[in-house]
Amino acid sequence: MVSKIDRLTTNGGLSVVDKYIDYLCGEIERAQNVMVSPPLQASLTPTGLRLACMIPATTRIAKASSSGIPARVGSTLGKATDVVLYDLAEGVLASETVTETAYNMSTTAIGANSYVMLNRVGNYWIVAFEDCPA
Repeated sequence: MVSKIDRLTTNGGLSVVDKYIDYLCGEIERAQNVMVSPPLQASLTPTGLRLACMIPATTRIAKASSSGIPARVGSTLGKATDVVLYDLAEGVLASETVTETAYNMSTTAIGANSYVMLNRVGNYWIVAFEDCPA
């Protein structure tokens, strides 16, 4: 039995579906060149069309260094420049090689090696949640 995809295959070349996917990728690339800030990235992989949203993260998981993150004093936020960002893949935290500066609004310091949730506020990463010890 011949499937629809088999019938669309040309002699020795790409299938009509593959050609159309290639055409769509080209159109998306052209659109990205005229957009001010393209929110979509497209690529053609051996398994098909892959689309990725390129909107910057506004919340990240991170881990304080062995120094922790100092507490706020008055109106001056606590600051740590060596907070390691993490990605979450299928429920598993995977450390990146990227460090960021994080600011702590709490009057309580964040402990060494604690996991935190960071929120983006303007150009700053602000601690929004701390992994509290039991």
